[in-house]
Amino acid sequence: MRGALGELRSIPVTILLVAIATTAQLAPELATRLTIDLRDTTSLATYRLVGCHLIHWSAEHFFWDIGMFVLLAGFCERWWPRACYLTLAVSAIAIPLAVAIGHPEITSYRGLSGLDTGLFALLATRLLIGSLAARDRVGGFLFAGMLVALAAKVAMEFQTGDLWFVTPADFTPLPLAHLIGGLIGVAAGVMGRGLVGEAGVSAERLAAHRCSGPRSTAGQPLAAPVQDALPLPSETFCEVFFRKG
Repeated sequence: MRGALGELRSIPVTILLVAIATTAQLAPELATRLTIDLRDTTSLATYRLVGCHLIHWSAEHFFWDIGMFVLLAGFCERWWPRACYLTLAVSAIAIPLAVAIGHPEITSYRGLSGLDTGLFALLATRLLIGSLAARDRVGGFLFAGMLVALAAKVAMEFQTGDLWFVTPADFTPLPLAHLIGGLIGVAAGVMGRGLVGEAGVSAERLAAHRCSGPRSTAGQPLAAPVQDALPLPSETFCEVFFRKG
């Protein structure tokens, strides 16, 4: 039993959640089991608060949400696992509760888009902090621009009542879910430096590396060899998407 639990814990959370979401999309009885009734407080069990994010209103809704989740959660879980888990856990509970309070006319909530928004905000925030620590101007503008673009997207959704990627024919758009997820992602990104054991693309490690190295007799750092420098956050990010060979 312990061996089975150990193997389960070794599975990345991203893969586990994608597997459940895919199963729920193919098995209506599981989707029904995870459906949350926001008007009924007895329906607000923890497994429904979390599970409602893994079910979707349509195939289009599912494919857009799951595609973004695989990409964003994959990066965040690898680079900042604790901040990623914090974002997912807090967002999973806060978003349905916020929707229940802010939209009393809504009876149910489904979809990963709120969690996707939180992960995007976490990714941009952590890389922005890393860029500022490493004095990476390109990264600073790039990742700050990502946060500005996210804020503009959410503001547009509030203004128009529509979504960018999915045609909401089968459900009511809820930009409040994206706002809550985004705020939680930014907060987790800012708090990330205080999470014990956090690894990956670390702002502190980048800054420490660039400020360390041989020093003169006066105590001033000497220029480190170029080949020994760690990549800037913007270089790391671009390498992932534009790697050659």
